[in-house]
Amino acid sequence: MIRPYQAGEVVISKAGHEAGQLFIVMQSEENDFVTLCDGRLRTLEKPKRKRVKHIARMAKAPLFVQNEAYPELLDAHLRKHLDMCAALCYNKEVKLV
Repeated sequence: MIRPYQAGEVVISKAGHEAGQLFIVMQSEENDFVTLCDGRLRTLEKPKRKRVKHIARMAKAPLFVQNEAYPELLDAHLRKHLDMCAALCYNKEVKLV
């Protein structure tokens, strides 16, 4: 049985026009759907709802969640975290501002 997705996990889209793009799971729903954000096109105000069969985990444990360090989660936080994850996954250099 597949472990349910948790908020904060980094996933990659396997299908659709955004295939290959990294997202962060914001919410897991009961009927095999998750809510995803990337901080660019899919912002916190306009998340993407996607079936779990169309995504794959990039990390085994949640890497980024709203907590004391980020009391107010912003799209900029999501973009920065996904850029760092992409660098680790694809061996790219990251420009930290």
